[in-house]
Amino acid sequence: MKKIVLKQGFIMYLVVAFCLGAVGMNGSIASVQAAEVDSFVENFDDPIQLAVLGYLATWAQGHIQWVGNNATVDDGKLKLTLKKQTCEASICYTSAQFSTFKDNGYGRYSASIKAAGENDVSTNLFVYSANEDWTLENIVETQVLGGEQSKLKILWGKDSNFQTKIIDLDFDASAAYHNYAFDWSADEIKWYVDDQLIATETTGIPENPGTFILNVMIDESATNYEGPSQASFDFIKYHKLGEPDPGSGTGPGEGPEPNPPAPESPAYGFEDNFNSYNEQLWYKSDNWANGPDFNVGWLASHVEFADGKMALRLDDELCLDEKCQGKPFSSGEYATNETYGYGRIEGRLKVAKGDGLVTSLFTYSPNADEIDIEILGKDTTKMETNYYIKGVRGFGAHAIIDLGFDASEDFHDYAIEWSWNYIKWYVDGELVRTVESNKGNLPSEPSRVMMNLWAGAGAAAATWTKEFIYPGTPVRAYYEGVTFTPEIRFAQPSYELKVGDSLSLSAFALLPGGGETNITEDALFELAAADDGTVSLSGGGVLKGLKAGSSVIKVTYQNTTALAAIKVNSVNNSGNNGGGGYFSGGGTDLTFDNVNKTKLDLKANQAGQINLGNEIKLEIPSDATDKDIQIILEKLKSAAGLVNMPGELMSSVYEVTRSNSINFHVPIKLTLKYDTQKLGKDQEAAIFYYDKTNKEWVRLDGIANGGFITADLEQFAPLAVFAVDVEEERPVLSPVTDIANHWAEAGIRRAIEEGFASRYADHSFRPDAKINRAEFIVMLVQALQIEDRSEAIASFTDVTQLRDSDQEQIQRAAKAGIIRGYEDGSFRPDLPITRAEMTAMIARALQLSGEEHTLTSFADQVKIAAWARPFMAAAVEQGILEGRGNNVLAPNDNATRAEAVTMLLRSKS
Repeated sequence: MKKIVLKQGFIMYLVVAFCLGAVGMNGSIASVQAAEVDSFVENFDDPIQLAVLGYLATWAQGHIQWVGNNATVDDGKLKLTLKKQTCEASICYTSAQFSTFKDNGYGRYSASIKAAGENDVSTNLFVYSANEDWTLENIVETQVLGGEQSKLKILWGKDSNFQTKIIDLDFDASAAYHNYAFDWSADEIKWYVDDQLIATETTGIPENPGTFILNVMIDESATNYEGPSQASFDFIKYHKLGEPDPGSGTGPGEGPEPNPPAPESPAYGFEDNFNSYNEQLWYKSDNWANGPDFNVGWLASHVEFADGKMALRLDDELCLDEKCQGKPFSSGEYATNETYGYGRIEGRLKVAKGDGLVTSLFTYSPNADEIDIEILGKDTTKMETNYYIKGVRGFGAHAIIDLGFDASEDFHDYAIEWSWNYIKWYVDGELVRTVESNKGNLPSEPSRVMMNLWAGAGAAAATWTKEFIYPGTPVRAYYEGVTFTPEIRFAQPSYELKVGDSLSLSAFALLPGGGETNITEDALFELAAADDGTVSLSGGGVLKGLKAGSSVIKVTYQNTTALAAIKVNSVNNSGNNGGGGYFSGGGTDLTFDNVNKTKLDLKANQAGQINLGNEIKLEIPSDATDKDIQIILEKLKSAAGLVNMPGELMSSVYEVTRSNSINFHVPIKLTLKYDTQKLGKDQEAAIFYYDKTNKEWVRLDGIANGGFITADLEQFAPLAVFAVDVEEERPVLSPVTDIANHWAEAGIRRAIEEGFASRYADHSFRPDAKINRAEFIVMLVQALQIEDRSEAIASFTDVTQLRDSDQEQIQRAAKAGIIRGYEDGSFRPDLPITRAEMTAMIARALQLSGEEHTLTSFADQVKIAAWARPFMAAAVEQGILEGRGNNVLAPNDNATRAEAVTMLLRSKS
């Protein structure tokens, strides 16, 4: 992690800082309006720039000694640390204080702060002026108070007459960054937390400009404090009245109004597995170069395809075209022809390793909006994230993520989710960073999806990438595929219907992490442009063909839009027969054999809808299957042969079948109509499917409303609605969207039913995702019902950000001797757990002794660390641990969620 301690070099740069600071704090000779400082924003990216803005205090104040060494700049954050020391001349603590050189007047003062959380400790943001004898004269202050319940103390006053108020916060101010601000004018002061106004004062308003100060302090009456305590600042900002906003921040009233327009683009989602060059989707950059920071020119010949992968090749071929600026090396760049709006960009890649190299996946607009994933060859265990707005780096945009693996050794999944008010970055399906702005201060232009491999030069090489020295043979970065899923989309990219026909449109929205949800009922449908009467469209999504021609329709949901093309054929056109008012275009063939049976042909990764009038409807999302499939929906003439009815039938019985053995990857949405008159007292409508193997009806988790019931359906089976007695507790089949046909499907369902494993919010389980240390310990303690085995308390330094219940489980595991933490006192809850670590924890929990067991049958047993060998031997002997394919135990590989559940179930038995 990049860390710069602000000590001798920084302080020597500021030899006159103390004197300048003293002058700056004497505001009695100047008016507020005449304060010389302009608006500024400081993101803490550059210590030298920080030194231009202000200085670190180096004197004693009461019981605290301000020390420069207690301040660091760490990956775009300013961190101030309070420490206890042996009292000398009543000075018992050291801490850090940062002050601006120049005075600030009326305006907005704001900061993003993760506060110190200990009792009696405050994290402070204030503007301050003093008399010539250094006594406090004027102040406006925000103090974030640590302790069991976070509070905010506001303080203001002039002429040494001060007032205070205490305000309760509804969050733990030490657990995450929050935005604190105050507006100071001649008439009033307003305080804000996360853009919400919390206090307004109109009396005792200070009139003199003062120094903008940050520090961490402890109350003089504090007892039992051991420390250390640390506060972290993501940015500070001063916005002078009457001046333009100095940059994209998150203080009150900044930036444009909410609900900014979303980027519109006719380009639809795509998935490319890079089996070959798709000219319709992509282009190869050729014969040009970016500028002085790049030591390569782009050549189309350096984008290669082989074995289902794309490679970007960097070598010492000169790029001689004048547009290449005579670069000494050449490389490859691959970009989409179209621009795309909000959505999820996901790529699977293996990066190039070596000083000077950068492997990327990013978005880029014609006006230089940009969102980046970059992995530098100098350290391929880290990923750098960034974004730009029209060529200007965004507010707090840069961050470095520890991957926990070497990205050059194997392929991994990297993703960007981009919306108008947030950007999220994912690695192997796990969220690793989020940037939010409720003012829309994020990239907003439709952008190309791009990849490149390059070597740094000039300032980039000197300060960031390191110098690239060609190794004598070509260097390559590899990509296995890229997918773009729009934030919202129609069920199809285009529709086709005949004059006089109608169809009901469906729309879907992207969920964080990659799932989708149907938004049809909450979305607004409208024509995207005048179409001279080709179609009519209701706001609820009913489209009707009026005359032959073409049109474009738009769906809007939560400030985001998507477009689809419409073609209306004349009545005499020999197209599809209409399908009772539902769509038939875009490769979807909907036909009716009779009024009781419907067939729907879907191409791979195509969404669709099938219904029998208004009695039953199935909605199939695009990711339900990656193969062509025909779905058959039929109303049965009777329920003969379907035994063990769970109650009185309230609907007809329907059966869903398919033309081949393909199963859905995710559930489909089922809506069934039922007769409300058949519902008795203390009864409810419930939807069931019939299990032909076990000859029993299985209840689904459905929602009944107004004579219709909806549920998620995963089975091809007969279906019906029954009236059943209301029960306080009833078994319900929990839908899980991504485990069908998975090797651990049965175990995952059992673990969820037993309550020690859970789904994500989007109903997925992500069986093949890595499981981290905290997640596994929580599962283990619940599955094996671990009880406290000692009164000792294990104090880990890095688990306070977890939920209280998770902390309790980790504490219980520590007391039981299952976990021990690291030498630095940390537990590292977010670190992916290896198969060896997972096995050892289970073995300790079961108190297995492996000394008498040996491992002789696995090809990679020599890779097992000595400490882990007895645990893994015992687990193999007990049937808890099995090898992966090719007769390997893979002890150092990250364990998956499916493996964790499976081993815990074996441990229980």
